[in-house]
Amino acid sequence: MATQKYSQITLEEINTQRNKENKMKGMKKVVMCVLMLVLSITIFAQVTDDCPFGLRMGMSYDEVRKIDPSIEKVTDDAYVIHVVPYMDHDIEYYILIISDNHGLCKIVASGNKIETSVYGYELKSKYTEFKDMLKNKYCPNYEFEEYDFLQYGSIWDEPRDFMMSLYKKERVMSSFITSKSTTDNINGISSILIDVQVNSTTSGCMILGYEFNNFGLYKTELDQKKTNKF
Repeated sequence: MATQKYSQITLEEINTQRNKENKMKGMKKVVMCVLMLVLSITIFAQVTDDCPFGLRMGMSYDEVRKIDPSIEKVTDDAYVIHVVPYMDHDIEYYILIISDNHGLCKIVASGNKIETSVYGYELKSKYTEFKDMLKNKYCPNYEFEEYDFLQYGSIWDEPRDFMMSLYKKERVMSSFITSKSTTDNINGISSILIDVQVNSTTSGCMILGYEFNNFGLYKTELDQKKTNKF
């Protein structure tokens, strides 16, 4: 009986302790959720609807890391992230140029793989969609230029050769949106590239590149470092 009573008391104590632990865990979860919410509000309060994907010029590595803790370094100043404040289902990942002196100065968004025929209809459609969307947003404040042509002398000049000509790098299909002045541009965006890249004759993807006003300063420093090596 004494053993049975002791066992019962022990079980009661264990259950009581477990209940306390569960309550503590529940409280910790609530606190963590509140902290994450506050952190998210702090981060998103720093961006506006005009920032590409919610990423603003000059953001530091630490600020970007708060958005995507899995940020991966690929070169000295280039990083890859998969999470941004304003996600888009057409984009697979984002390459960021983050300078120690100037912060975020360039974004390259790589689109998802698009399966298409040799005529490239699906790829053309997505290109036109992005081109028209960005043109409507930034022009007439920005200048728009489009380059869509087959190089002189290329043998891939039939409609069914469209994807082959891109694959052979004998066709160009790109658009550029550039600011007329640094005082009139939107959130420090100096230029935007809309480009098509292919890995085969049956698939490709969209590339969107954004350069901020501080990219020129970063490029000058980078060129100077290269020059100093010689």
